[in-house]
Amino acid sequence: MDCPTGKSAITSYKLAEKARKRSNKKHGKPMSTYRCEFCGALHLGEPNRPKRPIKTIRNNHQLRFT
Repeated sequence: MDCPTGKSAITSYKLAEKARKRSNKKHGKPMSTYRCEFCGALHLGEPNRPKRPIKTIRNNHQLRFT
């Protein structure tokens, strides 16, 4: 099955977990498995980064993080 994103598809969850662990050791950074919204297969990718709070400027011109 070809994915429009160009990534290779992994057919089963067990194979995806093995590939994720191998990739973690090889690259030295955490990887995660996810289901592709385009082809429905499993892929490997970097986990989402935590979102930063949005800066807001108050009437007294002090920065606040919400």
